[in-house]
Amino acid sequence: MKITHYLYFSLFIILHSHSAAASDASNTAPLEFSMTAEHQDSQFKFNTINYKTRLDTLGVNWYEIFTPYFHAGLEAGYIEMSQLDNPVAAARYTSGQYAGFLLRILPVTLTHFQLTFDVNYRYNKTQASTSAQNSTFIWHDTSVATKALISPFQHISFYGAVEYDFLTGEQNDSGALPQIKPFKQSQEVSYRAGVNFVVDYTGTITIESISGYKKGARILFSRRF
Repeated sequence: MKITHYLYFSLFIILHSHSAAASDASNTAPLEFSMTAEHQDSQFKFNTINYKTRLDTLGVNWYEIFTPYFHAGLEAGYIEMSQLDNPVAAARYTSGQYAGFLLRILPVTLTHFQLTFDVNYRYNKTQASTSAQNSTFIWHDTSVATKALISPFQHISFYGAVEYDFLTGEQNDSGALPQIKPFKQSQEVSYRAGVNFVVDYTGTITIESISGYKKGARILFSRRF
């Protein structure tokens, strides 16, 4: 997978760049930048048939921190998708890009506890071709999540989150067998649990486990400026 080829590069960039800015930054830093690698398994429902769908993504996101209680940002990244059960050969392995909008509300921000609400929208597109067929997937994914974080230690915090996904899209095939097949998610609730390791005043590494509708894991390297 190309995703794994970029993982060490991501780690190097986040942990070693902007070291001078890190020593002077504080919790009021106006910008948060992250690089993320994620693997997840889910199911896309085509009429009455569910296809197991594997997604590997590598992306960046950045939040503008308008106030301590409201952040907004953008994200973009690369996707590799596989659907081994799909009867169309060109649709079994596709790749492409995603882009989205991010909103974060923090109604409770205490020294050792934080409550967060996230509303995210993502546009996804992947495609592939064989000698006789072209397949393009386009889908829209909106998620709403509630996250509770506790910080019992100075450099380590833990969190749990409940996430609701609303996903719709279509598979567009051209060539030997032209067709348009709509799909949606077969379930919608996922659960996330993670741990944050604070590496300095502005840098954090997050390791996360995903269960429910989506199953997988994510690693995130973030820094505030």
